[in-house]
Amino acid sequence: MITLPEQFKIVQGYVGQGTTALVTADSVSLKNAVMCWVVVNLDTTASSACALLLYRTTAVGSAGVVLTNVVPIWANLDTATTDTLVRRTAAVSYTTAANAAYKQIIFEVDPASLGSTYDCIYLTAGALAATEALSVEYFIEYRYEQATPPAAITD
Repeated sequence: MITLPEQFKIVQGYVGQGTTALVTADSVSLKNAVMCWVVVNLDTTASSACALLLYRTTAVGSAGVVLTNVVPIWANLDTATTDTLVRRTAAVSYTTAANAAYKQIIFEVDPASLGSTYDCIYLTAGALAATEALSVEYFIEYRYEQATPPAAITD
């Protein structure tokens, strides 16, 4: 049986209203992780396109470089009408259509694919209208279930 809070570290990377500037979600460490899912929820009801891009870095809070290995991506481009996630082309980024809809995009990141010197990731999101919203959450799976999984927001 899977116990979500004991098997996965759930970290809120960003929650907020849109901005005309690039948004950078908090970074997380994937040390001791088996897999990480980056879950992005978007409100693009003002018809903004949003470019989502994954970065890898050597430490939490430091500047990174774009991932070099593509990752699986799933998207639901209108969560108001369906709950179906559709597998998209694997990539290091995903850009949503400029239409009025609530969207959910999920990136699956294998820590082993980051390279030997990188163990942290973060996501950036392109500009949204001020009336739109964005949230980013990381679901980090660890090797062993534990009542209190280790911190992911520190190295």
